[in-house]
Amino acid sequence: MNLDRISNFSPVAVGAHSALSIHASGKQTVSSIIQNRTLDEHCIVFVERGSGFFQLKNGAKFVISEPSLIFLVAGSEHTYGPDNQTEWQERWVLFHGVLADAFFENGLLAVNRQVLSIKKTGEFRLLFAELHARPRDGEIISTMKAALSLHELLVCCADLEQKGSTQEPACPYESIVNDIRQNAYNTFSIETLVKDTDMAVSTLRRKCIELTGMSPKNLQNALRIGRAKELLIETDMSIAEIAYSIGFADPYYFSRLFSNRSHCSPTEFRRKYQRS
Repeated sequence: MNLDRISNFSPVAVGAHSALSIHASGKQTVSSIIQNRTLDEHCIVFVERGSGFFQLKNGAKFVISEPSLIFLVAGSEHTYGPDNQTEWQERWVLFHGVLADAFFENGLLAVNRQVLSIKKTGEFRLLFAELHARPRDGEIISTMKAALSLHELLVCCADLEQKGSTQEPACPYESIVNDIRQNAYNTFSIETLVKDTDMAVSTLRRKCIELTGMSPKNLQNALRIGRAKELLIETDMSIAEIAYSIGFADPYYFSRLFSNRSHCSPTEFRRKYQRS
């Protein structure tokens, strides 16, 4: 069970060849039980709020308490859902590919233990937000970037499976990248992030690109735009209110950045995707 064996694969290099591909992802409130279902693809479910259960065909049953990760393995029959007359909030991603299969085949994610309790939700919430922020417009570069975000999520899940959720990051670069994620909606400078370390700003930029595929600033903006999309869909906040809430001092700059990244304005995005 060598995590390096999987981490050394590059989803950017192989994403176009379906080594790792996202079918769909989303966020929803669930109030009913899914019974005896078998998926053709793998799925990760992140239960943020609520409690319930997860059961395999062989009778193995797991208690779900917030926050938890559920791994739905392709071809494995399962039943799961919130406690009776309650509901839970979840994020999910449906995916496939030979690299995805390798996480289970190499024991990095256990097929017979498909539920993990986590103590710190911030990292996974931001990872899912980053994944949702990736455009999936059919362009090859978008496919590669989405595969990169999914690969990072899978590696974090595998690391949690093997080492436990309380383990400290393996190196200072990962720690600082986590700081960027956790402070994505605040104003910060790269110089401030590295002031207590011995690394140069250029080194941090290079390491951040190696770990996430993006520079620190682009990572922050991707997380902010991902959160903006959630607020546009789920709330009636004004464009200016959303801009201020995710750290932009200028709503007009936010709107231009959103349009450049999403190929539509915030207003057009809300009109297209907001639930009635």
